[in-house]
Amino acid sequence: MCRQGVSSRKHSKDISACRTARGRKELHRGSRPTALSGQSAAPGAASLRFAAGRQLTRVLYCPVRERLSTVAVNGRTYDLDLREDRSLADVLRSELGLTGTKIGCGEGVCGACTVIMNGRAVRSCRIPASRAAGAAIETIEGLAGMDGRLHPLQEAFIRHGAVQCGFCTPGMIMAAKALIDQHRARGTTPGEGEVRRRLKGNFCRCTGYHAIVRAVLDAAGVPVDPVVPAVRPGRYIGSPLPRKDAIDKVTGRALYADDLHFPGMLYAAVRRAGIPHARIVSVDTR
Repeated sequence: MCRQGVSSRKHSKDISACRTARGRKELHRGSRPTALSGQSAAPGAASLRFAAGRQLTRVLYCPVRERLSTVAVNGRTYDLDLREDRSLADVLRSELGLTGTKIGCGEGVCGACTVIMNGRAVRSCRIPASRAAGAAIETIEGLAGMDGRLHPLQEAFIRHGAVQCGFCTPGMIMAAKALIDQHRARGTTPGEGEVRRRLKGNFCRCTGYHAIVRAVLDAAGVPVDPVVPAVRPGRYIGSPLPRKDAIDKVTGRALYADDLHFPGMLYAAVRRAGIPHARIVSVDTR
């Protein structure tokens, strides 16, 4: 890694934000604080003055080549580029093609991106990829056996009709698996109240959660009545049936618009007006 001193006048525009942390100002985006006023500064480093009257020595860090780190995903070891500016969800989806990890809000709120890291359920869209170095990651693609046999949680979700649109299902199952694994390590089973509390951070707009909670309790060994009963041959009309695409949805194989990639695919971004309630005078189509 190389570094060089910079002029505060020339590079002040590089400073995109500063915040108060532990009583002092710290810089972000390409700069790191190394000395405060009254401390010795590195040779050639520039001193910046803020409104608070304190001085902060800024050292500009030059870009470095990517550094590969080892991470275990679903029992297999990979050497991946785990930079701080990438999220764990991005690495799983773009580098390994594990699109069962969905990105809904991108802010760690909806829970669609939930995976298990070192035994704990985490929101992978908010986990810097660098934190995954040396970690053991489990995604929805790793739950079914090598012979294709579904995990008990996946079977329970189908049996109880807990799968509808399926977008939230992988994250919901991974959050539930982390809960059940923790209880099994202690020789206990979760109750309905705990299941509801642990899944409240995983949003579902389809099922109303009742079927999901029953499925989790069933997989944990708590006796519950299934919503989708066994169907006798010839009695399909008027009977509740498992969804035809349920297996794809509980295994993460179901594809949605954001999961599709084609050679030479173009990307578009929405540019919204910066002035609310403005009148459109003209549109430049060049």
